[in-house]
Amino acid sequence: SLTAGTNARKCRTIKRMDVQRAIRRRFSFDCHPQGDVTMEILVINQKEARELLDMESCIRLMSEVLKSLERGRARMPLRSVLWPENAKGGLAAMPSIIEDLNIIGLKVITVFPENANTPYDSHQGAVLLFETDHGRPLAMVDASAITAVRTAAVSAVATRSSSTGVTATVTVPLAVSPLGSAIS
Repeated sequence: SLTAGTNARKCRTIKRMDVQRAIRRRFSFDCHPQGDVTMEILVINQKEARELLDMESCIRLMSEVLKSLERGRARMPLRSVLWPENAKGGLAAMPSIIEDLNIIGLKVITVFPENANTPYDSHQGAVLLFETDHGRPLAMVDASAITAVRTAAVSAVATRSSSTGVTATVTVPLAVSPLGSAIS
């Protein structure tokens, strides 16, 4: 397992690397083709996610993800929502896959509207990332920070495309991890 200090050092290292290279470098060292397999999951909290998500890298990544969607190399099925009777809130799950990055993920959030007058956000959740060779879980990242930057990055991509005269139908990824993958 990762200690808090090791996690912080790895996060700072990842921030300095190109986003797409970071995901490959961070996750490729944990391969165990034979023998006992130790599962490590990188956990990135909201503060760390905000520090890792630089806008220019996210804009470049969202541009690539949107191109992957257009080519059919990324899929984002409709979200599934569970809202129990007599509950104060609900749960939404949003899966996706990006073939070009060999990664699958799931954004899971709870929606509790009555949290408005509490210390808790009305929307809370995590993005879970898995590799596609064996289905190993790789990371769990705070969803709020990801969603905020992803929204701005997709808007920037759309603005840049329209300013160059390119017109296209845009499907919006619902999250991007600080390690460089988009999650619906």
